[in-house]
Order: sequence, then structure tokens, then C-alpha cells
Amino acid sequence: MSQVLKEMPSWAEDVDSLGRPAKYPWRDWLDGETHLLVRASDGLDGDYETESRFFRHTVIRAAEKRNIDVFVAVHSGRNYEDKRDRMIIKANWTAPAGLDAEPADEVPGLLVFTASKDPIDRVLRDNSVR
Repeated sequence: MSQVLKEMPSWAEDVDSLGRPAKYPWRDWLDGETHLLVRASDGLDGDYETESRFFRHTVIRAAEKRNIDVFVAVHSGRNYEDKRDRMIIKANWTAPAGLDAEPADEVPGLLVFTASKDPIDRVLRDNSVR
């Protein structure tokens, strides 16, 4: 028999659809904050290893899987002394059509969705389980 959990177990937070640990911390990177990622190279640690033009698509696909819009900007490493590319990512949390999003006071980064005052509100209310 299943159990209802009050919170997600830490071991299940960052896994892919097959239950394998995710290679990148998408939960952190797609939290709505602006993140600077640095490409690893020549023995220097970084946030990602693949070419930036390819990793940009990896970020976009990861966001799409989570129904999140994301802004991605890549800056060439030739502009930096260490010659490592930089990437800015910022997830854009938007409410689905007909819903308003408000930040939850208790949990930073969590949005609470409520029905907005438009015709979809009536549809949601009229089709709710009684």
C-alpha cells in the first residue's frame, strides 16, 4: 500500500527518469535565480565539460522537460584570461494559462498557483470534484 509523504526524500530529488543520479543540479540551476556557469577545461574544474554551444541545448531541453522557460547566454572564453566560456542561465517561472503564481512565503523558490479572475476560473470551479 502506498504512503503519502510530506516531503520528497533527498535520494529522489535529483534523478533522471530512469532513477539514475542527474549529472547536473537542475533543481538548483532552474530555480529562477540568475546563475553563472563556467566551462571546465585544462584540468580546471567547472560546471560543465561539453562545448558551450552543445551545453546550451542541454540546458534548454532540461528546462523544457520541467515545463520551464529559460534564458541562456554564452560568452566566449577568449574574453577571459583563463580562456573558459561562461554561460548565464535564468529560469523564467510563469504560471500556466488561467492561473496566477505567487511566491510561497514559507519555502524560497516555491510558487503557489491559484485560479485567476477570468473565464478559466469558472471552468476550473465548475469541473472540480464535489
